[in-house]
Amino acid sequence: ELKSLAKKIGVGEKVHFTGLVSAEEKERYYKTCDVFVLPACFDRHGDTEGLGVVLLEALAYGKPVIASNVGGIPDIVKNEKTGLLVPEKDPDALADAIVRILTDKELYIKLARDGYDFALKNFSLSAVGKSVVEIYERILSNRK
Repeated sequence: ELKSLAKKIGVGEKVHFTGLVSAEEKERYYKTCDVFVLPACFDRHGDTEGLGVVLLEALAYGKPVIASNVGGIPDIVKNEKTGLLVPEKDPDALADAIVRILTDKELYIKLARDGYDFALKNFSLSAVGKSVVEIYERILSNRK
């Protein structure tokens, strides 16, 4: 249905529905994309994106991100700081954010740099490991 819609509105040659991709393909996509966009929304059961690991991956590749302001996404995407947040199910706001980030070089560089720094500082293996050790140390010190 989405492939038909893409063709119908004239973007079928520019939109690719890849399905499941290998780790190598995923790495290639992150390296070659200009911006990473995650238009998440609440489903009919009230579920939505949790932490948004794909956002952390994109930030780790130094890519600016745009995402919907739902679920755990705002824990990673700090609007105008580590990326751009848009309201869910608002294609006009999403399109405006994409155009903005691709036409404002200064903003593009700032979000890519600050997002990368944020991901590294808060979600790298060493940062997460340090947090886990601190939690265990607090637990052990409370047992005494």
